[in-house]
Amino acid sequence: MHDDFVANLRLLCSYYPSIAEVCRRLDINRAQFNRYLSGRYRPRHAAMRRLCAFFGVEEHELYLPHENFVSLVQAGRLPVESSRQGGVEWPD
Repeated sequence: MHDDFVANLRLLCSYYPSIAEVCRRLDINRAQFNRYLSGRYRPRHAAMRRLCAFFGVEEHELYLPHENFVSLVQAGRLPVESSRQGGVEWPD
């Protein structure tokens, strides 16, 4: 389950130009965010709320099996970063 969280978070970040940009937009320390991406730590409640709000997901969705999460993103049920718009939008 924890590995799914890491894989799902990495997938969401992949829609942005860089991890640094995600950290800047979230106002989360890059070193701390790297700990989330490595699976060494899970975000506490406040950080998790910011992640969910930023990426437009619910907490339970971040813990879905990665294959299911990918399907949600590909089916357009979760927002993704639009490089054209510079913001998060729902896929067509």
